[in-house]
Amino acid sequence: MIPDPVAMIPDPSRGPRGSAAPLLGEPAWAWRDAQAEAALAYAAWCREPGAGAYAVYRAAQDRADAAQDELALRA
Repeated sequence: MIPDPVAMIPDPSRGPRGSAAPLLGEPAWAWRDAQAEAALAYAAWCREPGAGAYAVYRAAQDRADAAQDELALRA
């Protein structure tokens, strides 16, 4: 069984080590949402491999990477 990839994504509403301090606000939420979508697309590709599923996964991962780059610029 494949572990839930979405459960591995940090919650940006929690600060370091689970403190209640928010991490970075909207850019962090945008990254988290994009990464969650990419994780789901990856899991779908693993369940049913194929060119179409891979293209969906790569597009989602590219969006997550762009959101992460934006988050890094604001850090």
